[in-house]
Amino acid sequence: MKRPRSRIGVCTACLGIKEALEFHHIVPQRVETASTESEMVWLCHDCHLQLHVDWIDPIGRQPRQVYLDLTQQFLWEKRNKE
Repeated sequence: MKRPRSRIGVCTACLGIKEALEFHHIVPQRVETASTESEMVWLCHDCHLQLHVDWIDPIGRQPRQVYLDLTQQFLWEKRNKE
């Protein structure tokens, strides 16, 4: 099932109401092309960019559990910092 790339709603990370959310694959598609819906989240552009630049991209290719753990940690820190 094809999902939209953008929608209006609440960012999963910062919990802000945004007009354009982006669909984030928790396990990058370069690692695993098929993702379950539970492994995808809607993020605003700023949070999506921060997650990739600061957390995901620097670690290179890793086992899928590493990405799941990093994304959970990122979401927890974003929600508890602001």
